[in-house]
Amino acid sequence: MLLGFNGATTMRATFALANAAAEVKAAVDYVSPYENGDGVVDILRRWVEGEK
Repeated sequence: MLLGFNGATTMRATFALANAAAEVKAAVDYVSPYENGDGVVDILRRWVEGEK
């Protein structure tokens, strides 16, 4: 999952769910400790709060 904001400043962070493949987890900035819907909520919550 890649979330970005294009404005005066460009922010990019990559995220993966707990049940993602090991190769995906190794390539992202943050791995949620949760799977599926709970993981998406966790990632979106962190993104809204401005964390990685």
